[in-house]
Amino acid sequence: MSSSPFKRATVIAATLGSLALALPASAQESEGPDRLNETYRDWVVQCVTQAVSQPQDGAASTRVCEMVQQLSQRESGQRVLTVGLRRTEGGGTAMTVIAPFGVLLSDGVRIRLEDTDVIQMGFLTCLSNGCIANADLESDAVAAMERGTGATVRMQTLQGQALDLEVSLMGFTAAMNRLRSLD
Repeated sequence: MSSSPFKRATVIAATLGSLALALPASAQESEGPDRLNETYRDWVVQCVTQAVSQPQDGAASTRVCEMVQQLSQRESGQRVLTVGLRRTEGGGTAMTVIAPFGVLLSDGVRIRLEDTDVIQMGFLTCLSNGCIANADLESDAVAAMERGTGATVRMQTLQGQALDLEVSLMGFTAAMNRLRSLD
């Protein structure tokens, strides 16, 4: 990727927080460390433990875990795209994409593997860190990503031009297995 203006960046807990704020996250009783940050090639599995107020018992804690990949501009280091996956309470998988400003919101986001759209999502809103799209994933889509080596996140600019951002799937399977083990 030497000619690409983007680089992969290690994601810090702030990214996890922005994804967790974007969607209701799957939470569970914390039995592990308060913070977890593990890298699997181009994916980072992160967990944070948060205090939660409960009416009867006072405070309890929950752990929120996600696997994340972030693309940043090579020159400025500015985040261009964040892709995060988390486990849902029902045992499924949900994906959140935080896209750059200037995309056509009505067109949504498509995730392509080998020239086939495997995931389509609509944008929910735009916040200070970008425009947010999410979807619950079918198990077939997750399995296809586990078999792949790369995916294209396709959006459309306000000028009607395709905006294709390449996301590596190297380490995806190991990160997903770790995420499942944290359920």
